[in-house]
Amino acid sequence: MRINLPKQIETKRLTLKPYTLDKNYIQLYVDSINQNLDWLQRFCHFDGPMTFEKQKAFLEECINKNKENGYAIWTKSKEDEPEELVGSISAFHFRKEKGKRIAELGIFLLEKFAKKGYAHEANSALESALFKAGLDETILHIRSDNVASLKSARAQGYTKIAENTDKGYIRFLFHKTKQQWEHEHWLELQREKFKGNTL
Repeated sequence: MRINLPKQIETKRLTLKPYTLDKNYIQLYVDSINQNLDWLQRFCHFDGPMTFEKQKAFLEECINKNKENGYAIWTKSKEDEPEELVGSISAFHFRKEKGKRIAELGIFLLEKFAKKGYAHEANSALESALFKAGLDETILHIRSDNVASLKSARAQGYTKIAENTDKGYIRFLFHKTKQQWEHEHWLELQREKFKGNTL
């Protein structure tokens, strides 16, 4: 199942740029992961140090086989601050179940960018692009001890639907439907419409 997403997604503070095989980007990605490995192993699917060859093979599979719609998350550059790599976000495991088009979302941030609302901002942006492109449901997998991500998922309107055990850790599955997203979008438009109209 194919979903056509924008080549680049902009938010207020972030730019989501598609995966690339540029050598400088791959090396930056590898270095960033290895510098944050302890942090990432606590909350994400990182089994050990990353290598250039391993990361290149992963990106080639994603890009050439359409395995994932993946984006690198960057801060927007300012006059005195260059853009910085924040992390990565992707939509994957696209499938149809009972007529519904479903995808799973995965995200990781480098430690210095945690607890700044970047994960929420990036996830909301990709989620919106997916629903606008025709997806019916998104699913998140979150470790039960990842308190910040659990809080963020609930704040974004995701509902827990199941749990499982993976590599000795309990993971919760959360989902959101297009109908929920449309309702949230409508509420936001109403808030903007009546903003400043109080007596």
